[in-house]
Amino acid sequence: MDLTAPHAILIFHATGMSRRRLAAAATPFAVLSGIHAEHVLLASTDAPGELAARIAATLGSSTGLPITVAAGGPACGPPGLAAAYQEANRCLRALLRLGREGTGASMAELGFIGLVLADHADHACFIRETLGPVFDYDHRRGTELLRTLKAYFASGCSIPRTKDSIHVHVNTVGQRLDRIGKLRTGSSKSNSRYYCTNCTRLREG
Repeated sequence: MDLTAPHAILIFHATGMSRRRLAAAATPFAVLSGIHAEHVLLASTDAPGELAARIAATLGSSTGLPITVAAGGPACGPPGLAAAYQEANRCLRALLRLGREGTGASMAELGFIGLVLADHADHACFIRETLGPVFDYDHRRGTELLRTLKAYFASGCSIPRTKDSIHVHVNTVGQRLDRIGKLRTGSSKSNSRYYCTNCTRLREG
């Protein structure tokens, strides 16, 4: 095995499966594998996130259990591989905190929210920065914008299902979402949805 060539570190996490069984299931994907807290695998790849996602899907299908695969690297040599292991560990923490058990990714796929969750950053500050205007509006006016927002994301962004969940008229849901959009002016629609979804999850956790 040539450790001067790029390799990825992948960490496997599975609930309801012994480490021995997990190791046996993961070994076919490995150049080298072992157990250190979780099952750790060394693989030859230049796309660790794609490999992690593929392995998670394959093992989840074959075992019938959610197997989370977090990747770090690619890296070369002992110091680089040690850093890749730490990166994979951070990625695993982020995946589990995001509720993405049973999936695979690297930090590159998780983006900024992954960094926030993995590094134990000031979650309260991040939530406040993202949803602060909504909190303030609810507090001043006695409205339920945040409750509506949480129900909206929980329903898969379906306004009809949201109104059923919180027992209001469909027009009320639309008006509240419009108000949230105005309060969040300055963020793109996709970024606003991405950060607000994860901030409501963080706040609940």
